[in-house]
Amino acid sequence: MQCANECRVRSSAGRGDAIIANGWRVIFIVKSYSLRMGDLISSEYAQSVSAAVANAPAAMTAAAISAVSRRIVQYCRRDFIPNRYLELYDAPRSGQLMLRQTPVMALNSVTLMPTSTTPMTFSPDQFDLRPAVGRVIFRPGAMAWFSVENWPFADLPIAGADAIEVDYIAGFGYLISVPGAIAAGVNTINTGSISGLSQGQSWSLQPGELLTVDAGISTQETVAITAVSSTGFTATFAMAHSAGPLLGAMIPLDVQLAAALMVGNVINQADLTKARESQGRTVGYEYVVRPGDLFLTPEVANLLMPYRDALV
Repeated sequence: MQCANECRVRSSAGRGDAIIANGWRVIFIVKSYSLRMGDLISSEYAQSVSAAVANAPAAMTAAAISAVSRRIVQYCRRDFIPNRYLELYDAPRSGQLMLRQTPVMALNSVTLMPTSTTPMTFSPDQFDLRPAVGRVIFRPGAMAWFSVENWPFADLPIAGADAIEVDYIAGFGYLISVPGAIAAGVNTINTGSISGLSQGQSWSLQPGELLTVDAGISTQETVAITAVSSTGFTATFAMAHSAGPLLGAMIPLDVQLAAALMVGNVINQADLTKARESQGRTVGYEYVVRPGDLFLTPEVANLLMPYRDALV
């Protein structure tokens, strides 16, 4: 997918309780047992693919997985783990807007002329969305358009720059409804469903998975699932949260395999070094993965090709 509009991404942190998923609170789940935030695979999965990983020290494996995950995100020019995005776009000449991050999981709101004295904010039901490619257009009969020629010019930014703000959630994953509010402390959350099919893969909740609640707003926190049942899960929450959907991440199988193969390739290198931690202040080793270690073999490149953004 190419970004057909010039888009400028800015952080959603510190914005307060902005609209998220149609007013719902959102729970992000990083999907894989013992998976660390930001990593595309778990050490257990890497060990199941590569014998070299199974025999490597845990610290070396963790360093390699983190470095490989960052390299794949950089190579594919996309984030795989679901997140919330607030993006500014220039007004397009066509009647459609192409969002930067795909696939789109939820469109929260679209605001025309967000910096003007009379911004116009529209709810998701005003738009037709193609999640796989990130195309957004106004539905027939809507009283607004994306095309710059149809806008009132008195309040329009110069040349339509930063004329559209889009609040949305994108990534590879699934949504589960959480019907009730979440109190601080140990909670058993009844989700109604804890397994299913998403992105062509089956999934189920497991103990040890990390959940980020209210991502991007002031009540954000990360918790770990401690137990699961046929209808929900148990976790300890430091803060209270409103009712809303639960958003789970599901990294595509080809991407997981590519990451595991890269980790194995890194660990198999005879010259992979370990360096003493800075100035010997602590006892132990810090494993160093250099940029040159993270080469993509033809096999890995072929696995990642369908997920690589064509933006140049």
